[in-house]
Amino acid sequence: MDCWVVFTISGDGINPELFTRHLGMEPNRIVSPTEDNDYKSLWQISSSLKGKESPEDHFMDILRRLLPVREKLKKFTKDAKLDFYCAVSKPSGYSEVLCINPEILSVIGHIGATLEIDFQITSGEMI
Repeated sequence: MDCWVVFTISGDGINPELFTRHLGMEPNRIVSPTEDNDYKSLWQISSSLKGKESPEDHFMDILRRLLPVREKLKKFTKDAKLDFYCAVSKPSGYSEVLCINPEILSVIGHIGATLEIDFQITSGEMI
């Protein structure tokens, strides 16, 4: 099973640069709307782990950075949407299940974030 995890703060009319200053951390990605796209503003940090690591390890990699600023994050939920997005690829017939421990789920809920998991079934074996 391969996976990756990102945490995003997004919304209409928000300024991602303010999140960088307020949280004191640099994002991996910022998206700003332009005349040529329909994007919402987005501030994103990504897991720094390789795809073969467990989903829980990916979540913990991000949460270690967010835990010191969790109370600040909760304040953003009034004007922005907070999301964890996890993409999991596994070959057809692969029987491993995805488990996320209660501590991770509790922190995600505590900061007011949603959790989206995208399962992608591939043909063939994982490398």
